[in-house]
Amino acid sequence: MKVPTYKRQLQRTDRPGAGMLTAQVNPNVMALAGQGLEQAGQQLFSFGADMLEVETKKQQLAIKSESSIAVQDLDTQLKDIRLTVNKMQNPFQAEAYWVSESQNALKRINNSLSKEAQSLFSINGQKLYTDANYAFKLDNDPKIPEHTKGIANNERN
Repeated sequence: MKVPTYKRQLQRTDRPGAGMLTAQVNPNVMALAGQGLEQAGQQLFSFGADMLEVETKKQQLAIKSESSIAVQDLDTQLKDIRLTVNKMQNPFQAEAYWVSESQNALKRINNSLSKEAQSLFSINGQKLYTDANYAFKLDNDPKIPEHTKGIANNERN
């Protein structure tokens, strides 16, 4: 099969004033590509904003969870210390043991937390510590006069 060949690709007129070849474009048609790109950008931005919100909520939940676990751990440790203190006969020794061990437990747990969880734990943990300390004082302080009387009676005999 023979492929045709052409001598000229365009025929032009030799007449003067025949005019120039012009192209016309509708601006709305040209703007469609930009509008599509803008919509894609808006959707991508919305997706990114939603992902940031989800990630922020996950972090806040992790911080609350870490702090809550630490408060439960502190509660357990304070109850263990309280059980040990209740077995002591001397209320002065019991108070010294309570103060040192309970403060050590509070500091140890606080230092094991992240900075974000420490701020939340400082509120809840300190409240728990204060309540436990108050309950200990209510229980231990009435024992002091009886213990002192017992020591005084033993010194007289």
